[in-house]
Amino acid sequence: MYCGEVDVQMSELQLTPELIEDLVNVIAARDPEARKPGTAVQYLAAAIGVMIASQRLGPAEKQDLLDHLCAFTQHVLDDVARRQSSPPPEQWFGIWKPDE
Repeated sequence: MYCGEVDVQMSELQLTPELIEDLVNVIAARDPEARKPGTAVQYLAAAIGVMIASQRLGPAEKQDLLDHLCAFTQHVLDDVARRQSSPPPEQWFGIWKPDE
């Protein structure tokens, strides 16, 4: 995906509850306050900022990359929220008929 002057290669991510827990555990090993969801998220956001700032990109390209990642984060949030709010397939019922 092209993001301004930055070519962002989107990978197929393997996000699992275990991976998220592992990330929090690594951070909490250095700061037990990171067990709080808000603190863990702040660490992850700060790490993103440090990683982007460390790239050999101009200020505009860094901003483009950050904007792209913010939009991606919003997409993930919306997708997870949608999945959590819909009932599991075993709770689906009814008969679907075309044009109804």
